[in-house]
Amino acid sequence: MPRKKNSPARTLIPLAVLLVGVGIAILIAQSGSKKPSPGPASPDSIAQTAPEPADAATLSPPEQGEPDEPASVPTPADTPAEPLPGLHARPLDTPVDLGFIGSLDPDSGYELEANISPLGAGLASLSLTNHYTTLERTEHVTIQEEQEVRIGASVATAVPFALTAVIVNGERVDLTSGPNGEQVWGLRKGGRVGELEAVIVDEHDTPVLRIERTIALEPGSHDIAITQRAVNLTDRDLQIRWIHSGPMSFQSDTGGYGGDKRRARFGYWLDPKAQASDPAVSSNELVMPMQTLVGVEKNSAGVPFIPVSKQIWPNRLSEKKGLRPVWFGITGRYFGVAVHPLADPNSTNKVMPVESISRFAGVTPDTPAGTSRRDLLKNAVVIALLESKLMDVPAGASASFNLGAYTGPLSRSAINEEPIAKSMGLDGLVLYNFGGMCAWCTFQPLAHLLLAILKFLDALTGDWGIAIIILVIIVRTCLHPITRWSQIRLQRFGAQMQAIAPKMQKLKEKYGDDKQKLQQETTKLWKEEGVNPAGALGCLPMFLQSPVWIALYATLYFAVELRHQPAFYGVFQKFGGWPFLADLSQSDNAIPLGTGFSVFGLAHIDSINLLPILLGLVFYFHQKFLTPPSTATMTPEQESTQKMVKVMTVVMFPLIMYAAPSGLSLYFITNSTLAIVENKWIRAHMNKHGLLDPDKIREQAKARRQSGYLARLQQLAAQQQERQQTSKRMMRRVKNVAPDRRDPKYKKRK
Repeated sequence: MPRKKNSPARTLIPLAVLLVGVGIAILIAQSGSKKPSPGPASPDSIAQTAPEPADAATLSPPEQGEPDEPASVPTPADTPAEPLPGLHARPLDTPVDLGFIGSLDPDSGYELEANISPLGAGLASLSLTNHYTTLERTEHVTIQEEQEVRIGASVATAVPFALTAVIVNGERVDLTSGPNGEQVWGLRKGGRVGELEAVIVDEHDTPVLRIERTIALEPGSHDIAITQRAVNLTDRDLQIRWIHSGPMSFQSDTGGYGGDKRRARFGYWLDPKAQASDPAVSSNELVMPMQTLVGVEKNSAGVPFIPVSKQIWPNRLSEKKGLRPVWFGITGRYFGVAVHPLADPNSTNKVMPVESISRFAGVTPDTPAGTSRRDLLKNAVVIALLESKLMDVPAGASASFNLGAYTGPLSRSAINEEPIAKSMGLDGLVLYNFGGMCAWCTFQPLAHLLLAILKFLDALTGDWGIAIIILVIIVRTCLHPITRWSQIRLQRFGAQMQAIAPKMQKLKEKYGDDKQKLQQETTKLWKEEGVNPAGALGCLPMFLQSPVWIALYATLYFAVELRHQPAFYGVFQKFGGWPFLADLSQSDNAIPLGTGFSVFGLAHIDSINLLPILLGLVFYFHQKFLTPPSTATMTPEQESTQKMVKVMTVVMFPLIMYAAPSGLSLYFITNSTLAIVENKWIRAHMNKHGLLDPDKIREQAKARRQSGYLARLQQLAAQQQERQQTSKRMMRRVKNVAPDRRDPKYKKRK
């Protein structure tokens, strides 16, 4: 006997749940990577090598209708200058400590503390005053620091925001150290900390260029100002090009969940014609995941390796659209670092005066040889290198190359408090998006709106956990009409299909070989039974809600405002310092396990978490209400699908969410609990009004058909009769009012 036809409702409902499960699984998966072009041979030192990307010959800057250089940048001559032999940075007689600027004291008013490195006068370390690595608030977050990097068999030191070299008349002059590794940067005479200088001399120790560099930081600011100029000390014209390091990648901050969410970001202006006079800076098209930025490849033996150098600007998209760079940044989950021009906020030119931006990459020195691609990505160290445009420096004149750097939390409100950062559109660094297949439907305006509501609720209640619960209730309430409409139509369609299943089976047995006749009879049966095929589309509005929930999900994961924030007014911490729900950005940490253990090398478990267990119970009751009960009309495939859905919702989801931030778990628990209540109410409403009664549905459909055809005929006939009667009444009135011309009285009046 042939199997019974699958009920669309019983297929669509499990399919909907499966699609949601796949979506969540992909959200937590690592983003795929694209293989970049291989770079050149490994240099001896990242801090001491100018970028020479392999694809530089194939990439050229986009044509521009107006110059990108600020007024202080001289225009280079058409003819190259004559090289000067033996140029080098003059070593200091005695090494000096270059000190630090800012402060880690919260009462100082500073947001940063920057220790200055003697290597290129870069940043040895950069720490945030009001952000800490742990809840104990004993160690400040270090957002940038110099780091040893292994490239091939050699080890170099990468220093962020360092002036690594200057190319003078085509000859590269190293500014990280002297010929024998001596210190070349010192404090300017009579200058303060952060006011530095180095002198470039020729083979006769005659001064050629004096490089003046100032690193400044204002209280209350996350923006560092780097002003630097090269003074020509000779009696001849020089041509120079600056080589400056930029942001450096930092360790992935995923909390054991969500994969590597570090990204490289670009802010840019469009081509002059498209940009016109609009000062807005765009940043939505150039988002580069860390996997793509690193670009692990395999050699001929199949061993993965990281190409040393790769040019990332100009790139194909920037050349195709004529984009002009404004800023470049590297972001993590909560913090970001970006380099930008040091320009007046009201300036009409925001383009960064660089010829190219490259990235240099290596691994930490303790990375073993033959490491897998996954471990290479984990241990990779990436630093950006900026190469300026060629500048002419006449005798006795100077040329400037000034930069700024935003280094702080990924918060639009924090960024917009910085005048320069705001004018540069650096709030584009903030991206609430997991990437992957859900990137296109994670609408940023919606995410920002949800965060604004969440912040308002926190200010109102004084607790982020309660704010999350209230926000979910608000969103669920706003979407209730759509949910109610969808579930009623979908369940009505399912009830109808279940009721006519025996008749459908008879039609298949009778017309199984004649598909055209079977289709005609099926359509006739559906019409007789009042089955509307559009009812199967009741699940569509449910999927249209997905962008709202995905945006809320991404917002709760990436919002720096939730970092180190407890739930429910820290009530659990009052019980002997119990760490349960002490940090909404991490797992609930109900029972800490110390150092913990690794599970198949994929996840590290350092605590027993209670919220995922509670989530499994909620999902069990959730699917119990959502999944139709097994019946004799179900096929084996339907029963198998239903069992698979139960396993996924009750077992797989809690496992996937085990290491998830407790704020996300709280969101899922609240949402699923409300879904149970909502679904039960909708079912009660349908049962009360007989919306699932096949006989009643059939009678209603029959009445609609009759009213739809006969009523229209009757209505047309009634309207025609009414018009005729109205016409007769009007004729009588005219006859009664109009005078009779045959009446003698009428003639007498005439």
